[in-house]
Amino acid sequence: MSKFSSLIPLPGKNSVNTGKRSCPTKLLVSRHGMPSEKLTSVCKFPTNPYWSKRMITRDVGPFSVTGFDKFIELLIKANAEIKKQYPELYKVMGTAGCLCVRHVRGNPGSLSNHGLGMAVDIKIDGVLSPYGGSKMQAGLLDIYRVYKTFDIFWGVNFKVSDAMHFEASDVLVKKWISEGKL
Repeated sequence: MSKFSSLIPLPGKNSVNTGKRSCPTKLLVSRHGMPSEKLTSVCKFPTNPYWSKRMITRDVGPFSVTGFDKFIELLIKANAEIKKQYPELYKVMGTAGCLCVRHVRGNPGSLSNHGLGMAVDIKIDGVLSPYGGSKMQAGLLDIYRVYKTFDIFWGVNFKVSDAMHFEASDVLVKKWISEGKL
């Protein structure tokens, strides 16, 4: 195990994601529909043609994922920057996945941003950071420092902290919409 997987206290909620909010899932569903007709706790691939044709699988540097094309392209750039700034961290990064059409954990009926392929869960040293609680893996803070420059939102601010979770922010989604990319 590396220093990046050691547990540290969560940052203050007002010190991260400034000027950004979580991915506007309801806006995206109103524009393009639900990715699948029924949400369960089991991961599925989208059945809605709009969403299914936008999903791609790519090597994003330290791992491969399937997700929304524009989000995957952004992860490639963001992870290349992590490789430059934090090469030792880059070597121990992995993922628990990106695309997973399902409901939000503990909230049946509410679409997870993984269901749109616009969220990724990051592992360090092959391990996920604890869900909830007051601690997280140290390397996630360095990942956040890079990802925030790409308008990626960090789940550490959720009602129940999800420090392993990174997703397209509202700023990013609205930019893609204004550019005709979404």
